[in-house]
Amino acid sequence: TAVGGASVSDTSCLLHDFFDEMIVSSSSQTSPVRQTGPLHIVVDASLSQSSLAAKAFVTTPLDIVQRSLTSQFRQVPMTMAFSGAERAGTSCMLERRTQDLAAGNSGVSTLPGDVADLESSVERLLQILDSTCEYVDDVVAGKREGEVAVGRAIADALAAVPSVPAEQFNEVFTSNMQDMLMVGYLSSLTRTQVAIAEQLHFLP
Repeated sequence: TAVGGASVSDTSCLLHDFFDEMIVSSSSQTSPVRQTGPLHIVVDASLSQSSLAAKAFVTTPLDIVQRSLTSQFRQVPMTMAFSGAERAGTSCMLERRTQDLAAGNSGVSTLPGDVADLESSVERLLQILDSTCEYVDDVVAGKREGEVAVGRAIADALAAVPSVPAEQFNEVFTSNMQDMLMVGYLSSLTRTQVAIAEQLHFLP
């Protein structure tokens, strides 16, 4: 992780040299051709930029008169790919960190509970629906020119949503909400019992 905004530090060089020696020793046993050196990735774990900032570096030897003096870090382009679950988790962390920084809390952020996370997801969904409806209304009214790609994306999203009556949806949603609240209550009760057991264990 980046420390104080610095992407590469003295510790980074030591770690990079350590893994580079491991690659050299392993490649010499399997193949006479040296493999590519390690890839040094720096991630801003503080999330201070309201985004998951990351940089990738490789090293190139700095030779003078056919003598290797040191290695120089060189940044290379990189692309981050997320799965659906990883994207949801990262978005949740970024949103909570942004709220803490806006409130003046620069300490360690904690993830929201199940109910708060559900409420945040519903609010985000409503914002997306409002923005989509506004876009469609403007295109129909001729206020803006429609884009084919956006129209196809909206059509695909609508086709993927199952047609469920409102009463059935409310019933399923309420049932799942009750299950989630019960799980949260049981987990909180378990943590309390464990804490009490630990306190009783250390009593004389």
